[in-house]
Amino acid sequence: MYNAIKYLAIAAVAASALASCSGDEDKERVEGLLVEINQSLEAGDYANALALMDTIDQRYPSQIEARRQVTALRPKGIEKETLAMMAAADSAIAFAQADLQGLEPKMKHIPGDELEGYYVAADAYNPSFINTTGVEARVNDADFTYYIVAQTIGRRQGITAVELKSAAGATAQSDAIPAGSERRFEIEGSESAVFIPEEVDRLGEWAQAAGQIASARIVTAKGGVDVKLKGGQQSGFATAWQYADARRRLYDATNRRAMLERRLQIARDQIANSISN
Repeated sequence: MYNAIKYLAIAAVAASALASCSGDEDKERVEGLLVEINQSLEAGDYANALALMDTIDQRYPSQIEARRQVTALRPKGIEKETLAMMAAADSAIAFAQADLQGLEPKMKHIPGDELEGYYVAADAYNPSFINTTGVEARVNDADFTYYIVAQTIGRRQGITAVELKSAAGATAQSDAIPAGSERRFEIEGSESAVFIPEEVDRLGEWAQAAGQIASARIVTAKGGVDVKLKGGQQSGFATAWQYADARRRLYDATNRRAMLERRLQIARDQIANSISN
């Protein structure tokens, strides 16, 4: 009995010593993390600083004093990170606005009647498009999305895709419009198909990189119909895509900045509360 008690006492002392050693090691590690956090904040690496704060909170719950310091530092880190993000958003807004300033004079607005209105590259605009076989890049005037309309005059061809050919001879094709889609329809002897952004955004970006587009091809179930492009039509696909892209970038950056403003206010409220307390 005496031996059992003696061994239990020894085990308790050993466990206490191990806990003390572990606590000392944790404290040392946490102190090193706090130094690294402050260095990251000074260097502008706010994401790393915030990640290290999470490490202290999650891995070292017993280090109360260090966690108190993290609680005070976190909103300051979020404030600095948010200000840096807002500067990037402001830069993105400025670039998009500058691009739009150069592109808007190149676009022509076609008001909607029963259908939605749209923009088309002014040099590529064909007022008789509805009566011709052709391909036209447009930008919706409601949400500024890029889309392409393809049309054939005469009997039904079964339009499935649009292909562009650059002046250098390279080609690129849109995604196929789904069979039976309501976006493929017949009006007074002509067949039209509307290709939405998911199907032609990549094609518009390709046209922007390719520069002049020599010709287009309306891919159909029966083969295809070639369309010659003249003058401004050769750059119309790229111009319309650039306009839609600039609008999209402006929208995204503006929304992002508004979100960051709310995030900044929350961080500053937390800082103010910690000071008052």
